[in-house]
Amino acid sequence: MEDKESDDDGLTTVYNPHQKPVLCVKVSGGYLYSCSSDKSVRVYNMEKTRQEKEFKTHKRSITCIEIFTCCQEDYIISGSTDKHIIMYHAKTGVVEIDFSLGARIQCMVTQGSLLVAGLSNGFIHLIDLQTKSALGRWLVGDDPVRKDISCLAIHNNRLLTASYDNKISCWDISHYVGGCGGGSILARIHQISSFSDMVLCMQVC
Repeated sequence: MEDKESDDDGLTTVYNPHQKPVLCVKVSGGYLYSCSSDKSVRVYNMEKTRQEKEFKTHKRSITCIEIFTCCQEDYIISGSTDKHIIMYHAKTGVVEIDFSLGARIQCMVTQGSLLVAGLSNGFIHLIDLQTKSALGRWLVGDDPVRKDISCLAIHNNRLLTASYDNKISCWDISHYVGGCGGGSILARIHQISSFSDMVLCMQVC
């Protein structure tokens, strides 16, 4: 890793540990988490500007990561093109969850202990991180060919899914939030289909 102090362009630090492209980053509790197509997740102390951990639990590119805090302990959740979602302790690396979902993991989002994963086959999977249990899966991509889920967002018990079919759909997930135990139906509230190409990122404020 190379650290670069402040220069005339305002750049303060450069983290350069990965051997291949970085695919996702997260910041939590003073730490920067990154994942890459080099199959690794790395943890950096932002105050000390140094790498502190490296985890290699996947066999292929890691496309997305989320950070989950439970009982004052931090856990890393990583999704990969090897079709696995793995949750492990951020300090020890001990694996707590390893789900094989049958398709490439494209993206993930969390709200509380609820994890939603978007897959390349058009399905989303809901997982309760606290109970370490799968809550269900639903096909949300409408196009039989361009069905990959590209990105996800959650706001006020509403799940937003975007896929390669150029559409954003809004779903009611209130039955699955806050330890309610789940239900059998994922109801679509509305859909936006005005895009001329695929949606690659969403942010809800």
